[in-house]
Amino acid sequence: MEAAGLVGVILCLVIRGICDYADSHKSNKWQPYAAATAAAYTKGLLDYIPSSDVDGAPTLKEVIEAVGTLSAKVNEHVETSRRLERRQLSQWLLKDLTYIRWQDKPGEMFWLCGLGKQ
Repeated sequence: MEAAGLVGVILCLVIRGICDYADSHKSNKWQPYAAATAAAYTKGLLDYIPSSDVDGAPTLKEVIEAVGTLSAKVNEHVETSRRLERRQLSQWLLKDLTYIRWQDKPGEMFWLCGLGKQ
């Protein structure tokens, strides 16, 4: 569970030690054994990965910086879309016949209800 968010961000393999059945028989008695088993398995797995494969991989810092840059770009695109949407809404209003007729009637109120999209 703790690694669920990480898997969606960077390419990784999560190795967990399971120490209970997640039911009424739940007990932390086996937690140290499960942790040690997961660590031993991870060490054994890493022995099979040639160090040359790891040398070209980006560091966690580089991945975090790339995600931050991507996030900033996404936020910029969202704001641009919102500005465009507001501009299109104002163009619609300026062309609306009810609005155009209202401009020729000084002193009358013009009601704008439900400006959100359906």
